[in-house]
Amino acid sequence: MSGNRRIAGFDVGTSSLKVTLADFDTGRITDELRYEYCSFREFSPGVVPVSVYEETLLKALKEIYQNVDIVSMALTTQMYSVCENRDGEWVAHQWNSLWDRDRNIEKTLQDPLRRSGCRADTLFPAYKLKSLDEEKRKNFVPYGLKEHLIHFLTGKLATDYVTASASGLFDIETLKWNITFVSSLGMDVDMLPEALPHDVPVGKINEGLFFGISPKTMVVPGLGDGPAASFACRSISNFCGNLGTSMAARVFSEKPDMEEEHGLWNFAVDRNTFITGGISSNSCTVFHWAERMGINIGSSISNTKDVMFFPWIHGERMPYWSSDLRGTVTGLRVDDGPDVLADAIIKAVAFTFVRMADVLLQHAEKGCPLVIAGGGTNLSPILEVIAGCINIDLAILENAEYLCSTGAAISAGAAIGAVVEPDFKIETIIKPTNKYRKEYEKWLSMASSISVLYS
Repeated sequence: MSGNRRIAGFDVGTSSLKVTLADFDTGRITDELRYEYCSFREFSPGVVPVSVYEETLLKALKEIYQNVDIVSMALTTQMYSVCENRDGEWVAHQWNSLWDRDRNIEKTLQDPLRRSGCRADTLFPAYKLKSLDEEKRKNFVPYGLKEHLIHFLTGKLATDYVTASASGLFDIETLKWNITFVSSLGMDVDMLPEALPHDVPVGKINEGLFFGISPKTMVVPGLGDGPAASFACRSISNFCGNLGTSMAARVFSEKPDMEEEHGLWNFAVDRNTFITGGISSNSCTVFHWAERMGINIGSSISNTKDVMFFPWIHGERMPYWSSDLRGTVTGLRVDDGPDVLADAIIKAVAFTFVRMADVLLQHAEKGCPLVIAGGGTNLSPILEVIAGCINIDLAILENAEYLCSTGAAISAGAAIGAVVEPDFKIETIIKPTNKYRKEYEKWLSMASSISVLYS
């Protein structure tokens, strides 16, 4: 039945699987679904059995197939993952997995990582692979969660250019794998996935996965998670960011800035489009940490006097790209209470976002707002501080929870010549106030000085 045909985007996120369904004939969004992960477990922080995602993906597909036919589907997953066969079980080391820094190898990584648009940091799979000893490396493959899931669904090993770029094993100028570098790691180059644009079909879904169901679904790579979210709201602005478990800001551009000096990354979307961005490990996780320490993040912001907080509890990526940094407080006095520290923490997370956005502002389209999504947008103080530092309107969307899955659905539709039309509306526009700019600049200077102590 033609009225039952759907285009689907699957967002394999940190905490749950989200699905956006769009009508094949009209392109309109019909359903937004959420699935908790089946039997979720971690071997250690950020090291998760791939079977958790496989089981949940199958469960979601089987339920959806009971009601509609999925003509085309695309996946978006967390970027920066790499897979290991651990005692016969596949596990994904994700962006937040703990990894020791190896200063001795970093000089040898500078050029190949730059060619991929990455930085010399433990975040990137290439760094992880390079820092392993030869025996341990034999258990790893040169791809991550997305590629594993696409192979699980289709029997074919494929990925998109953005996710390939984020591995550190790619060359964004040629849009090909850096074979010389991969070979130098002792990895089998025949195990490299086929790198494709995000909206080019990989193949049909394996019917053998579904007893009693014969789906004819085309599987499409989709983009990485953050770029997919930006892709979904690109009609509103090319400048987007998120305040979630991690923090990032991104802009689309026509060419990469290979000489960029501010600590940004540059990934390929297709031959004519690139995405440039910054990322921080210290976003809402800092608020969760504070609450565990008995520091309650409030609904308003007050004067923090001379107290400054530097939220590097996970090290820091842009602009330092160093896991050696540590969370730091300066200016505390004996009469300062937990409320002062709580407000300093809010400002520190906001200032971290502003630092990324400030650098990217020069690449943003004039007249467009900065679209911000993620759970952190529910905290009005952090939005107040951001608006008090950056010279651009902030836009909060009515329903941004399914941005990533909607971006994937757009890719899935484009692969078969269908247009998915999301209907994201701006809920709030927050005008810049310049209220916290001087305090931010003081924080920025102090952060630069303190980072030298750790490095």
